[in-house]
Amino acid sequence: VSFPYGRFAGAGINTGIGTDSHGMDLIGEIRVTGLLSKQYANTAHAGTAYDLLRAATLAGANALGRADLGRLEAGAKADYRTHEALGQRDQIVRHS
Repeated sequence: VSFPYGRFAGAGINTGIGTDSHGMDLIGEIRVTGLLSKQYANTAHAGTAYDLLRAATLAGANALGRADLGRLEAGAKADYRTHEALGQRDQIVRHS
């Protein structure tokens, strides 16, 4: 598997994570990116949670040229998801 996410991000390339197909499972995409990054780099220290969450939020917003997205702060638009820790229920919450 050739999966150079870490190489691109390490080179300063704004590297975002998103969805564009069936399921729209951003958490799943982050997980797969992390696992493939670790496999590609042959180290457990590649594809950290911090880096991947940033790629799915701030880097994605920056790639779209949208300073009003990708962060939870006053004045920013936000879609966020809550998870029940012991269950399978998800809730999408939209604010604009």
